[in-house]
Amino acid sequence: MAACGFALCDQAIVTERGGASSLPGMEYEDWRGCARMLTEFGRNSPKDAVLAGILDPMYYLYSGRKALRPFSEDPYPLYYSDAPLRTPIGGSARFIETLRANRVSYVVADRLRLFGESKWIDLLTDEIRARYPESLSLVTETADARFRIYRIEWNRVGQH
Repeated sequence: MAACGFALCDQAIVTERGGASSLPGMEYEDWRGCARMLTEFGRNSPKDAVLAGILDPMYYLYSGRKALRPFSEDPYPLYYSDAPLRTPIGGSARFIETLRANRVSYVVADRLRLFGESKWIDLLTDEIRARYPESLSLVTETADARFRIYRIEWNRVGQH
């Protein structure tokens, strides 16, 4: 009990100083920085902006803009399989189709350790940027660049 109490106390101190680690021994996630970024984004973005990313409730609460999760994951390939060609949240074509169908204007990419989807969102955004240059433009990011908001330039998606 004492060890558990010490760990919780240590975590509370780290959190009070500006962040919270996902797990003991990991560097902290800058939740305050993310909240500031989203609040500022909400002040400067169009009222009809739609954000897409894995923490959609947080994006909505801090930015005041519509937010959605642009995929439904398949838990087996996401967490248990190590097959090299797996696509647990779908490929880039399905991702683009979902974004377009929901009139998404911004994508939030992140590097969160406890969310298996983070890696895949990063891969999909990188693939889209490589396939359709200038289709995603960086709007803002946190100081540690862990959270990044990209504007989707729909006139550039689907063109080579």
